[in-house]
Amino acid sequence: MYVFIKLVMQVSQIGFIKNLVPQKIGYRNVIYGKQVLALQTIFCTNNYYMADLINEFNDYRHRMNEVILGKNNLVMKRLWNLDTNTYEDGALDKKTKEMLGLVASMVLRCDDCIKYHLGKCFELGINTEALYEVFAVANIVGGTIVIPHTRRAAEYWEALNGARDISVEE
Repeated sequence: MYVFIKLVMQVSQIGFIKNLVPQKIGYRNVIYGKQVLALQTIFCTNNYYMADLINEFNDYRHRMNEVILGKNNLVMKRLWNLDTNTYEDGALDKKTKEMLGLVASMVLRCDDCIKYHLGKCFELGINTEALYEVFAVANIVGGTIVIPHTRRAAEYWEALNGARDISVEE
């Protein structure tokens, strides 16, 4: 993920920087008394955070699926099985089905579902150009309410791809 980090500076009486504290904040100007420090937001890709974003989602999903399926509810087990089998190759290939699942998840605004389908799209080798066409379809079908989910989807996709140098225009 891209972490917005603002360097929050504590300034002494004579204007020296005492310390720097990274925080997840947006772009701002900070006023200390009569001094105005224009602090530039750093749009950084923290590889550890990006890996955490993916690992946290996958670990949580796996852990909770075990809890749910561990209760041996027949209907839930059948639902999981149906879901798994739906995305197998048939008249439509797995890639197409995952992209359809991604569009549906975006239109339904299910962030967990979006991450799941993005992970599957990544595993199946869907490229970024094709993925952004999927995003476009989802936004046309779902309307502007899908835009925040598209942002989070793009963030997760970049994490999956290990993006390094992305710049922000303010």
